Amino acid sequence: MGKLNTTGIHNYQMLIVSALLGGVAALWLGFELDWDLLNYHLYNPHALLTGRSGVDFAVAQQQGFLNPTLYIPVYLAFKYLPAWVLVFIVGAIQGGQILLIYLIAEKVVVKQVPRLSLLVVAILGCLGPVFLGQLGATPADTILSALVLAGLLLVLGGLEPERKARIGRIGLFAGVLLGVAVALKLTMAIYAVALGIVLLFGYRREGQLHLVLSYATGAAVGFLLAGGVWFLHLWLTYGNPLFPYFNSIFESPWIETASYRDVRFMPKSMLERLIYPYLWFNDPHRVWEMPFRDIRVLLLYPVMFLLPLLRWKFLGQKAPALRILLVFLGLSYILWISVFSIYRYLAVVEMLAAVALFASVVAISDGKKWVVLVLMVLVASQFLVDFSRQPTSWQLDPETQTALSGLAPDSMLIIDSYEPLAYLALWVPENVPIIRIRANFMNPDNDSTPLAREAARRVDKHQGRYYLLNTSAQADQPFMTRDLERVGLSLTTPENCKPVFMDEELQKKLTPVICELQELNTPARGFD
Repeated sequence: MGKLNTTGIHNYQMLIVSALLGGVAALWLGFELDWDLLNYHLYNPHALLTGRSGVDFAVAQQQGFLNPTLYIPVYLAFKYLPAWVLVFIVGAIQGGQILLIYLIAEKVVVKQVPRLSLLVVAILGCLGPVFLGQLGATPADTILSALVLAGLLLVLGGLEPERKARIGRIGLFAGVLLGVAVALKLTMAIYAVALGIVLLFGYRREGQLHLVLSYATGAAVGFLLAGGVWFLHLWLTYGNPLFPYFNSIFESPWIETASYRDVRFMPKSMLERLIYPYLWFNDPHRVWEMPFRDIRVLLLYPVMFLLPLLRWKFLGQKAPALRILLVFLGLSYILWISVFSIYRYLAVVEMLAAVALFASVVAISDGKKWVVLVLMVLVASQFLVDFSRQPTSWQLDPETQTALSGLAPDSMLIIDSYEPLAYLALWVPENVPIIRIRANFMNPDNDSTPLAREAARRVDKHQGRYYLLNTSAQADQPFMTRDLERVGLSLTTPENCKPVFMDEELQKKLTPVICELQELNTPARGFD
């Protein structure tokens, strides 16, 4: 049976209840038509499992080269189960992490407090803008966070004297969890590196080397198990195991020598870097496309740096687990702001903010009044949380009627935009190729790279009909005419564009259109 805490609730019961709550809340919020879902979450496993990867070209843009392993279950659930089942399962996985946060709170809160207060701060950890914005949705920031939280929990548990003999296994298992997380989503590397550094500087010296080596070994094993085959494929095919990312290091000849890192949200100066949380609290679009607000991360910012700095020895003697947590969060933040500065990648920091703040006040204060006060402040802070979600629809499913299923066998679909259109491949006949000639890592204005030339070659090689896939909002982009001319094509009249989806509500939300193209100086054939 699960461990009984003083609330009278078994851990497994807490897991079941929190998972059910997460699943039900996800259903209430609806099936989110997230940009990443439309761009690559469905397409990557679809292309892998159906052979479209050998027919199509660059359909999911640079994200099309990400490890598809994580999204194979998502794709299979979408393909063969009702959409609500997928949403419920994802929400349940996310909601179940309340238990992990609760167990971490048990480790880092050093004084006797009501267990109910720990449960409250654990629940608050799952009520932040990233978590609520992704509840039931497929972005993995709040799914793979479970692996990070579990690895951190193992490391915190390793501080207990009775686990001294098992310190090597603890490091190994924690490393495997973080290695798997990184292989499935590269942005989780900030947490894997942060936890490794914590073991070097924030852990007790006795057994430290053994722990660090075990952690590194486990991380390598987890990374190779979850992504080794895919990264080897990228290396053999493109000369870059992380293609197209970090190409400034690997120098694949297929694309330009660049990092292909999204730097839109990076701070512009050292001063901005130092006060960035205060800047984005005032202007959320500095770090995310979506509007949001969460004062708990703002409050945590000075605490996670100043408390370990000013009270290092005190924490080491009285609250070593809290010291590890704060250093881990601080290092994660430093790595985040140095590499990404995209807020949703701070999901784990957001989820642990309430616990860290509560535990910090409990550790340095005397008297129950401070416990009550900080808990009241944290609960009240929830009223300041704001989040947003992208459009939702239950109408998107494999049985949705589209204008794509009846395309003639000699057809080719061209994508000439930055829009997330790869999901439409699920309704395209398997012998109809989809070629993207403009992408977020491939600009046909610079056709000097083999990748851009390969896209143009495939279009030129095709014998048959051509159609353009786009959205109605992007149908008049100024680059489109010259892009199409480069591959010997042009648009016919606007009347020869038609909606992709027969469902009017879905079409209104996603606005995909298919337009007839013609070869230059060649009469148009029209739709069948």
